[in-house]
Amino acid sequence: MNADRSYRIILADDHALFLSGLQGLLSRRAECEVVGTAANGEECLALMQESEHDVVLMDIDMPVLDGIRATERALALNPEEKIITLSMHGAGAKGFILKSADIDEVVTAIRTVCDGGTYFSQELLRNLVGSLKSTRGERPGDVLSDREKEILLLICRGMS
Repeated sequence: MNADRSYRIILADDHALFLSGLQGLLSRRAECEVVGTAANGEECLALMQESEHDVVLMDIDMPVLDGIRATERALALNPEEKIITLSMHGAGAKGFILKSADIDEVVTAIRTVCDGGTYFSQELLRNLVGSLKSTRGERPGDVLSDREKEILLLICRGMS
């Protein structure tokens, strides 16, 4: 990851308090510049076309046009677009982080995606493995070996 690089970021979320808080936290980081905010997918798509940016943090549940459809449209226009899905739900384009993530994880996700990788929240991966265990009715550790978990994490980080 390139810690010396500056990242131009678009934020899209319909929760004004969350959006304002995240914008404030990112703006305090020397490597982050929030170049625009949107309250729905349509606004975000317009911002993406008119603003120079490196990455978009996109909520899933938004009015007018949700984050999933907005992401699909953005990628249809520009397959190289870097979008990180940001959600309260453990359910993205280049990355996925939960809204419960701290600011350091958000910045790590931004760096990773902007540097060409993919990023998936560790909490999300733990939830995924936990869901696999509960749906199979197996004990912890029975679903994936330590090596399989390691490989899954490496794949999610964009490695072959």
